[in-house]
Amino acid sequence: MENVSSFVSDKIPSYLEKGLSQEQNSSAILTVVLAGIITAAIYSALKKIKVGTVFLFCWNCFFKPFLPSSKRRSDHAPQQQALETFYETQASIYDSTRSALLKGREDSLKLLVSHVQKIDNLVWVDVGGGTGHNVEQMISILPLKHFKAIYIVDLSSSLLEVARQRFEGQGFTNEGLICCVDFGIQSSANTIGKVNTVGGLAGRHVPWILRTFWRAWFEADRVFLDPARRDYLEYRFGTIKSLNLYNNILGRIPYYIWLGCDKSKSSSLLYRINALATESPYLVPKDVPSSEVLTVKTSKSHEAAMSNESRNLPYPSMYYQKDIYRVYYDEQKPVYRQFKDQYIYAFTWEDPREDDRILHFTKDDTVLAITSAGDNILSYASLSSPPRRIHCVDLNPCQGHLLELKLAAFKSLSREEIWQMFGEGKIDNFKNYLLRMSAHMSSNAFQFWYKYGPKTFDIKGNGLYFTGFSKWPLKFTRYIFKMAGMGDYVEELCNAKTMKQQRLVWQTKLRSKLLNPVFSTLFIGNPFFLWKALGVPANQASLMGSSVFKYLADTLDPIINKYMISDDNYFYYLCLKGKYSKSNCPDYLTKSAFRKFTSNDSPLNNIRIHTDYLNDVFSRMTKHSLTIAIIMDHMDWFSKEGSEANEEIEALDGALAPGGRVMLRSASKSPWYIKNFEEFGFKCTPAAVREDGTAIDRVNMYASTWLCEKPLEKARNMSTLEL
Repeated sequence: MENVSSFVSDKIPSYLEKGLSQEQNSSAILTVVLAGIITAAIYSALKKIKVGTVFLFCWNCFFKPFLPSSKRRSDHAPQQQALETFYETQASIYDSTRSALLKGREDSLKLLVSHVQKIDNLVWVDVGGGTGHNVEQMISILPLKHFKAIYIVDLSSSLLEVARQRFEGQGFTNEGLICCVDFGIQSSANTIGKVNTVGGLAGRHVPWILRTFWRAWFEADRVFLDPARRDYLEYRFGTIKSLNLYNNILGRIPYYIWLGCDKSKSSSLLYRINALATESPYLVPKDVPSSEVLTVKTSKSHEAAMSNESRNLPYPSMYYQKDIYRVYYDEQKPVYRQFKDQYIYAFTWEDPREDDRILHFTKDDTVLAITSAGDNILSYASLSSPPRRIHCVDLNPCQGHLLELKLAAFKSLSREEIWQMFGEGKIDNFKNYLLRMSAHMSSNAFQFWYKYGPKTFDIKGNGLYFTGFSKWPLKFTRYIFKMAGMGDYVEELCNAKTMKQQRLVWQTKLRSKLLNPVFSTLFIGNPFFLWKALGVPANQASLMGSSVFKYLADTLDPIINKYMISDDNYFYYLCLKGKYSKSNCPDYLTKSAFRKFTSNDSPLNNIRIHTDYLNDVFSRMTKHSLTIAIIMDHMDWFSKEGSEANEEIEALDGALAPGGRVMLRSASKSPWYIKNFEEFGFKCTPAAVREDGTAIDRVNMYASTWLCEKPLEKARNMSTLEL
């Protein structure tokens, strides 16, 4: 990169050194008028600040720079002199006016502290630190005793003088002040060829009009917002976290928060992370026998990392995270954009208690399951003998973001804070909790929750469980009971102490309102509602039989007769109340799960999150490495005439160990694709079939649950020559 001094002397027009020429008078007058308008806008934005302070700020920013006397620069340090002229008369009011204009400083400090692994003898260089405001804020987050030295770096001696005065009376002895050249920041960047290194693209693209306006605006004050600044930063360092934001005061000023590290830091983890994603037994290249070099499976993240390494680029951002739950995915692919930054399921609609009863998980199992909202994944991890590894797969990136949030919560928050977030579905000041959790999340998930989390968990809103597509059943149920004036009866059902009381409320007060022909025709029998609200596509709906109304009645009536909604069925309790109770909640929200998840050998460390098609994950896993696959009901979605079922069973067969088991659920009592499993040699038996008046689990939404077992391979007779 060229020398900064020569860059300034070569590129800056000489007229900026001499003041305004005669030809520029018209432009100056127009500028002054515009400055007057801006002054009024600023005063409105900063109305909590003294009027004199606001006008002093506006004078220095919009009037004084155009006076000829303000254009003189020193010959030996033109850039420094220009900035000093700009700041010298407003240094004393800098902090009070910039609190509204310079966003992201406090959040960036909290983000940094959450990622610091060594908390003693820290050395902090605050480039562009100016008045020392950042240091003062940092000390409120991380006390001064943790720092060996703090250096504030800035071009303006006037701002640094404010810093000296700020710390003079506080007895600080381990700080230094240096005045030197600093580079500016970008407003936009071209990510072609390095998209996987930048930690997520959310908000990264800045519209042309904003790029052009703010670049020209800052260049007038000798500050250059060139995209190359950030490009170079992301080339020289590995990206840990990245946020792309706007300050809406004065018209959407783009800014970013970035956290990075030495890009070669994770080279030793490269093959270990690949092994964790593919179940490869080999952790480094030298472990691989020469006869197996071509058969060792590699993950997509490993391929991306090797491609970056060949071009001297940092690894994908996923590699630099503190926890390696998430497997890299290319977020630019259209297949991920179809979900429009929204998860479908805010809660999981399958009963994990029955899963364990059928499968009998052990500590030797390697499990693959569909992610959904992650509730069942965490339930498997909370077992007394949790599986040695749990692979979660979902094509929707946002489902992975939701599971990441839950994993990060157990790494960072107290049990009561976790309960507020996922039990009540609401928590005050979510962003502060997110910054605390950030070290245990991927940059993509962090970007998602920074954008959507405050509204999702807003204490004044409906809460987490009224988000995603799964919110619609909750909203419709609440609306129907509200319109019918049945709210008190819903409370009575949810608080019932005996089965007799529960049945009475259901039969006499609620059933006729929910199970009636009008509701059935408009909603339950409506293909659009089934897909958008309940996630039931046309192929699956056709398996339910001729009467969807009867299917729903056969679902709900047995539930009321077998399980207490108040304390033994958190699925329907959530639908009716919009939240859980501490005596009726998913396994991961219990006290015992919290103790297990926060222990030193937490089973959460054995979870891997894949954002991909099932077939792609199966094909990249080491052959015969899975012992259990739980594929929910998604095969109901396939067409009987298509090849999707056979393709998935073939891929699954390759990854599944001999004796391995596949568990699935279906809206049909006899799913057509069971024959396809049997053609591949699987032994298929129904683990549960729903008959009239019976419930097969606490959800009872499916007509059957099946177990498909891969046969053990026969021992091959070996000849004496082979021996």
